[in-house]
Amino acid sequence: MIINPQVYTIEGEQVFNCKVGWTKEGYTVMYNEYGYQALAYQDVFVNVSIPRLMSDGEYAEAFMSKVLSEEHVMKYVNMGLEESPEFPCGNYIGGVYKDKDDGKYKNYVDPKIALAVHNSKAMVDKRQTNREEQERKAGIDARNAKRREEIARLQAEIEAEYKDYRQNGENR
Repeated sequence: MIINPQVYTIEGEQVFNCKVGWTKEGYTVMYNEYGYQALAYQDVFVNVSIPRLMSDGEYAEAFMSKVLSEEHVMKYVNMGLEESPEFPCGNYIGGVYKDKDDGKYKNYVDPKIALAVHNSKAMVDKRQTNREEQERKAGIDARNAKRREEIARLQAEIEAEYKDYRQNGENR
């Protein structure tokens, strides 16, 4: 996780913009003999206490495993690319809090922040770009499907001519 030190105030709450990546096969490249570097990052907003992240191991572990897990991040990032998802969130993925009853950290996503981020100009533009990219890919897929059909038709034609040649051509 790379945290932009600039604090954003959204719906009266302080959030940070971060880049999140995962180091696993297919997502990373070896950059020296000691470690790996993520190839792609997700740009997200989070509620995080940087001092607690640096000083409280339990908080850090909960934040990393509950908020920054690939499954959690991608769930919210993908919903943010939808016009009308079940839960509008943009690229805001929440934070963690300590439950008063059981003393364990749990993740949360503030619905007011999520809606504000989802409706932000940056996310509206991102959804438009994503829509255009999906339409472009659909066009390419349609052209490729037509090409595959034409190739199959030509292949069948070639095979029929070859079969005819084998059956009749050798006897001519």
